[in-house]
Parts: sequence; structure tokens; C-alpha cells
Amino acid sequence: GNSAFASCFYLTKIEMPDSVTHLGSGVFNSCSRLKTLRLSDNLEVLPNDMFSAVDPGKSSMTEITLPLRLKTIGSNALNGRDLKTIYIPGNVETIAKRAFGGFTGTIYFNGNAPSFDPQFFNSGMTIYYPDNNSTWDSVVAQYANQGVTWIAHEVIGCNSGHDFENGICTRCGEK
Repeated sequence: GNSAFASCFYLTKIEMPDSVTHLGSGVFNSCSRLKTLRLSDNLEVLPNDMFSAVDPGKSSMTEITLPLRLKTIGSNALNGRDLKTIYIPGNVETIAKRAFGGFTGTIYFNGNAPSFDPQFFNSGMTIYYPDNNSTWDSVVAQYANQGVTWIAHEVIGCNSGHDFENGICTRCGEK
């Protein structure tokens, strides 16, 4: 439910079973020591304010790979995290305003361009998007002057090396 693990200051690792299909708003608020998070592969929505209320510079998590079935990233979902790298699978269709708060790291996208709220983009972000995918052309053109570095890249499997589990890459879904 909402705020289920909020203020669990000593929580450092979560390995969510794939039987979890829904998370409530604010589920990990103030979990500043959470360093490792494996989300359920069956999540389709990252809820609003999933990680809000974590002061910048006080978070332990630096990288997150989002679930392959994910379709929506809610507002402030990863706000307050000191993430450096975010891997977004090709199924994501919608990314809400300030989904990643003041994030200025690197985002790797696979697949078609999702629908973005204009308040998603932060100056200093670097976004890698699939080369030869025309759905990105209008997004890059529309947000070219937002202080974002846009880099087209050839997507061969996933962006940072495959992590195979049961013959399927947990990052990109390639077999």
C-alpha cells in the first residue's frame, strides 16, 4: 500500500518477487540507505513519489534498471535519489513531470520514444536513445535546447552488457 516501507532508514536491499504487480504512492519515502533494489518484472507502473523525501547526497543507490514490462513512470517516482544511471526498457509509454526530480546523470532508452511531460527534462542530463528510430526525431528536436545532451546509439541488446537470467537478458529482454 501507500508508504508501505516509508522511513525504513536501515533498509539497504530489496529483492522484490515477481508476484508483486502494484506499489503504492510513497512506498520507499525516506529510505535513504537503500542501495540495491530489484523491482518485480511484473510492475507496469512506478508510482508517484516512490522515493521522495530523500535528501540529495544522502542516497546510496547509484544505478537502477527498470522492469521490462514497465509502461508508466509517475511524477517524482525517483526524486531524491543520487542515481547516476537509469536504464529504461522499450515498453515505457509515459514519463510524468519531474519523474526523476533533479536528476543530471545518464539515461539509456530502448525502443520507441515515450510520451514525456515537458518538466521531465533537467539541464545536465545525458540521454542515449535508439539510432534509426524515427519516434525520437520530434522529441530530440522539441527538447534540444533544454540543456540535455542527446546521443543516438545503436541498440544491440542492452546498453551496458547483458545480464542473462533463464536465457533472457534482464535489462533488454533479448534472448
